[in-house]
Amino acid sequence: PPPPPPTSTPATTTTATTIPATTTPPPMICNSGEVIFLGEDTRSAEYGPHGRGYCDNTDRPDGQKSPDWHGLGWYRFAYDSYQMMADYAPGYNYCGTSLSGWLSSAHPDVIDGEINGKVCFQSDQNDCYREVEVRILNCGDHYMYNLPDTPACFARYCGM
Repeated sequence: PPPPPPTSTPATTTTATTIPATTTPPPMICNSGEVIFLGEDTRSAEYGPHGRGYCDNTDRPDGQKSPDWHGLGWYRFAYDSYQMMADYAPGYNYCGTSLSGWLSSAHPDVIDGEINGKVCFQSDQNDCYREVEVRILNCGDHYMYNLPDTPACFARYCGM
């Protein structure tokens, strides 16, 4: 008998599908020992109204400078009553200061990476009396903020 006809295997094509990342690994600063923790009880956006108090400015003498403030750098809000910067105007004379600092731009998602943000300092007549540019990073389970000295005393970054 004649040999059976050769069998052929259909060619298979493998296509790699790239799925866009929904998260990215946290940058080194998220777990760095260089991070400064803001954890003073009067920093809470709920603390007040009390007036004066502290400011986040290294040019101020001890007693006026916030005990947990160390100048320009990466900060993490970490206290029982707050874990991030306030994203609403808490009120004049709140947060243990006169000019209450709050994030007027949105907090980023993890995928956004490090972004620019704006912090406003609330006076008795204006929710954004003074402002500064900051950098913000979502580390997944917490936020990091690259903060400068405040533009005036008594002005302070508030936590919520």
